[in-house]
Amino acid sequence: MENKEIQSTQSNQPAPGQPNFLGAPPPEPKKDWINKHLLLGILFVVLALAAIVSAIYYWQTAGSRIDVQLPVHKDQTANWKTYTNDQYGFEFKYKANIYAEDSPTTSGLMTSGPNAPLISLYNINDLAISKKCLCGEIARLQVRVRDNTNKFSLTEYAKKNYPGNTFNLSTTKVGGSDAIEFGEMDHYVLVQKDNLFIVINGHDNNILSTFKFTK
Repeated sequence: MENKEIQSTQSNQPAPGQPNFLGAPPPEPKKDWINKHLLLGILFVVLALAAIVSAIYYWQTAGSRIDVQLPVHKDQTANWKTYTNDQYGFEFKYKANIYAEDSPTTSGLMTSGPNAPLISLYNINDLAISKKCLCGEIARLQVRVRDNTNKFSLTEYAKKNYPGNTFNLSTTKVGGSDAIEFGEMDHYVLVQKDNLFIVINGHDNNILSTFKFTK
């Protein structure tokens, strides 16, 4: 009887070199746990360093930041006067220090008779001189209107009516309409609108830039 119990006990023991499948489970490996926590620790340190570097960069650049203000484009012609011609349907602006004279009666060059301009613009300081010597050419800008009954082109009209003064002729736009400009000392801009020519004698790009047709 005792021999059988001894044999039964011995049969439950694994043979030398054999793995123990009947005993307690093997202990939990500690190496994997350490590796996992080590990676988490490294990740935390990296994030903390990144936050510190970002804070230092912001602190260093915040003091040297320059606020850029975009320029405000003001209308330089807002306080200018406006000349309007309802008969021919055009208008333009001119500065407050310019005097506008409708249909002048001075006897200077091309200022009376059929060639009289619709409007002449004078510097206020020059106006007294103009009245005194009756020199129409002192006007800084004059505007005339001519019928194009012969259906001339801009260039044809300029060469026919202003011979010898059409050098340096070039095309341009005034008030959205086709135009040409020519001359130097005596500068002209010729604008075509339907069957009319608007003849602008003088050189003032600021005034010309405000020229527009109203009908």
